[in-house]
Amino acid sequence: MSPLLQSANGVAPKGRQRINRAIGTLSSQNVLLFIVALRIVNALSMQTFFQPDEYFQSLEPAWQIVFGEESGAWITWEWKHRLRSSIHPAAFAAVYCISSNLASLLGLSTWARAELLLAAPKVAQAVIAALGDYYTWKLGERVYGQGSRTAWATWFCATRTLSNCLETTLTVAALNLWPWHWSLAASKHDKRDDVGLRVPRTAYIAWPVDELARLRRALLLAALACVLRPTNALIWICVSLPLLFHASGKERFVLFREVIICGSLILALSCLTDRLYYQTWTFTPFRFLYFNIVQSLSIFYGRNDWHYYVSQGFPLLLTTTLPFGLLGVWRTLSGGYFISLQLAITVLFVTLTLSLISHKEVRFIYPVLPALHIIAAEALVTTICPSLRTHPSPLHNRATPSARKLWKFILPILMAINILIALYTSLIHQSGVTSVLTYLRKEHESRNANTTIGFLMPCHSTPWRSHLVHPTIHAWALTCEPPVNLSPEARETYLDEADIFYTDPSLFLRTHFAPPPLPGEKTQRLAGKRQWPDYIVFFEQLQSVMVGVLEGSGYVECWRGFNTHWHDDWRRKGDVIVWCLKAS
Repeated sequence: MSPLLQSANGVAPKGRQRINRAIGTLSSQNVLLFIVALRIVNALSMQTFFQPDEYFQSLEPAWQIVFGEESGAWITWEWKHRLRSSIHPAAFAAVYCISSNLASLLGLSTWARAELLLAAPKVAQAVIAALGDYYTWKLGERVYGQGSRTAWATWFCATRTLSNCLETTLTVAALNLWPWHWSLAASKHDKRDDVGLRVPRTAYIAWPVDELARLRRALLLAALACVLRPTNALIWICVSLPLLFHASGKERFVLFREVIICGSLILALSCLTDRLYYQTWTFTPFRFLYFNIVQSLSIFYGRNDWHYYVSQGFPLLLTTTLPFGLLGVWRTLSGGYFISLQLAITVLFVTLTLSLISHKEVRFIYPVLPALHIIAAEALVTTICPSLRTHPSPLHNRATPSARKLWKFILPILMAINILIALYTSLIHQSGVTSVLTYLRKEHESRNANTTIGFLMPCHSTPWRSHLVHPTIHAWALTCEPPVNLSPEARETYLDEADIFYTDPSLFLRTHFAPPPLPGEKTQRLAGKRQWPDYIVFFEQLQSVMVGVLEGSGYVECWRGFNTHWHDDWRRKGDVIVWCLKAS
């Protein structure tokens, strides 16, 4: 996951080194509007595939909510067993509903309606990502002082419709509202609001301050993040402990009271939303933890080394800023400002705790990335900016001429590397599995008839109904249901459909499918056998098998698209290929 790093700068609080401004002063409104515009460009230009969950845990259930069970959405096992909160897909369901009604109101053509339904969730997620960037900047102001600028952009991941991306935005917004100053010992110089709660000593918040309202907003956002991803509670456990230790008796009472009130409100909202979606009362956070921790079903999707997040996760997240992140964490732990110190401890605590779970993914630590960016910002700026200044300053004078020349040479290289990685991962790497759906959708629009498509790929290799769109496209793919409610012994030998297929593809096709149609013939319908579709989609790795099975049949290659230069899954190597059943 490669961030496209924008410039970062900060103004240190009193008693710390002053970091010179690299970006001119802009109003908060202008900053937000600029970031929203940037993120919309980011989202609409994204042409690659990252994680199946960005479609199957958000857009697919959202599609079913709006267009019904017969719309062809792929609902995975997590939704059938009520593991996921329906709040996240419900938000995108609202986007689909508005877009569909708008298309009907404007009388858009079939093609234009499909394009609108494709773009709408991307734009919605772009706004969510922009808010995450904005509140990362505002949190940077709390750490480094008013006027600081920390504008980091994770170009590849932030605009994807993953629950982790929404979780990250909710988390950083809540951290910005969090009463960090309650973690400091009380002083006679403290300012208090109308109800006697301490307000920040710094002037970054306009007076008068309603500390209780800010706390409530923080807790509502934090509770919503925990409902979406129960592991988000790790962040708030770590952040709350210092506050409970130093807060006054009244502040502790207010905190406990508001936690109960705000938490109950969000839980009630979650239960009501889930009741409407699942048609039965359920408590998804408990079921999520039970299936993934107690039954260890997450292991079915892979095990990772205990050091995965340190050796792979953070290097992928930070890329060329990894040294500055490590330096920033070390400096902060050695005597950093109290907010940055708590952020650093939170990053370490969350990382160490998640490392105890066997199944790991980079996106699981994505919510701590804004904190890492803020911590890394000072190390980056104090290292590089003194070498770039042209007028005297204490930091500039401390850098030797050779060091200044070196950093002036290194900085453009670091920026170029990040830009190249961002462009490669968002435009090229795994682009075939998304562009093939564009081809199939346009083919269907030109046919003006029902279309059948079969995907002989590892399950969830491509997006689904959110990109196929049309309900008259009837598609199927290999499945990979986990061994739910099976004994540990049965799990050891369990194979899903995709595993069985790749054990012997030729045998699977001859056993489970009717004889392939000859040129000019229609596909046969046999009881207990799959019918051959109009289009077959597979990776180049499978081409020799398909040639052997379908030699002499009515199938011909009609599309081939580049997917990636490399892949860690041997089944997904090579181009994406489409074979079409041609009429005589």
